[in-house]
Amino acid sequence: MINFLIEKGVLGLVPVGTTCEFVYLSEEERKRIIEFVVDEVNGRVPVIAGIGASSTLSALRLTKYAEDVERTLFSLSRHIIYVQLIKGAFNISMN
Repeated sequence: MINFLIEKGVLGLVPVGTTCEFVYLSEEERKRIIEFVVDEVNGRVPVIAGIGASSTLSALRLTKYAEDVERTLFSLSRHIIYVQLIKGAFNISMN
């Protein structure tokens, strides 16, 4: 899929980005995905690693990892989608 997307002109890839998959993956799994994508891309397009996490400490560890991986940028996003899902599931007021 990576090579297909690059061949079709994608301008960059965002592994473990903003679709809330972090909830289902361990930090080690996320690191392996980031490393795999960076290796496969091999500098052809930017790789922006998603480092959003359930805890600040986890986000910091992923930030450090993304900094250490050659040719990688990183993106920290608020996972409001996940919060909205929880809020809806439990009828929680956010006021």
